[in-house]
Amino acid sequence: QFHGDNLTLSLQRKDDQTITAHLEDEDNCIYSGFMAGCTTSTVVVTGCVGMEQNVQIQSRTFGDMAFTTRDGVLMPLEAFGNMREKRDAFEDIDYDYDDTAYNPEFERLFADVDSADLDPVDPPKKLQMHINVYMDKNWMEDFGKSKHGGPAMAKRIIKQASQLLLHNSATTKIDLLSDPDRFFISKEHILPYPNPRGVLDDILPNLLTGPNEVKGQKVAHLYLTVDKKKPRLTGYSRMYGMCADLGKQPSGIIVFKENEFRTA
Repeated sequence: QFHGDNLTLSLQRKDDQTITAHLEDEDNCIYSGFMAGCTTSTVVVTGCVGMEQNVQIQSRTFGDMAFTTRDGVLMPLEAFGNMREKRDAFEDIDYDYDDTAYNPEFERLFADVDSADLDPVDPPKKLQMHINVYMDKNWMEDFGKSKHGGPAMAKRIIKQASQLLLHNSATTKIDLLSDPDRFFISKEHILPYPNPRGVLDDILPNLLTGPNEVKGQKVAHLYLTVDKKKPRLTGYSRMYGMCADLGKQPSGIIVFKENEFRTA
């Protein structure tokens, strides 16, 4: 149960024990905090009071949880096995697809050193990634053109994605850095199909008007769109786009799927 008056989230476990999260309001119906009894935990709640809310909990004490809730009713995300059974039931949908474009320039610039005699190098513990956010014409039509509509939905999705990329299990954690000044509204409607590579190479670059660098660091371009029918892809991007100056902007197209957490 989410309590908007005192910004807490209460969960009743199977053993009738109640655990509570203490939250702070970040605006745009984004709430973050920690679980009582586990100050190292992180909790993210996105969604406005009275509407469907998406909850992500990362805790070494209570475990990791992800679910949606509405008016105190819990709607857990399905287990992987159940999702696979559902997928198999829809024979007309092909879930075995590539969601990235091959990048031959990376292979040319960075030689394969697997067989070389080199001292091992530990990967960095944390990286920062600046992102520009673009909202498709249909995105704004579906979620609203005011700042509390399409832009707020985009911010909630990015918040959920940011928390996922900071999970304790990640060898290298990635901190997504967005800025309201780098949110752009597109006048066009595009989807990453039926020709994903063509859209990524020929159409999308013309819509990416944001800066390619922030404080000397490369920026990734994230384009959010909506398919008013059943999405055929959930997203498409180019492999290794952030690794070198390959003459192309590191970019990706994300198609909205069901709710904020699943899209993230």
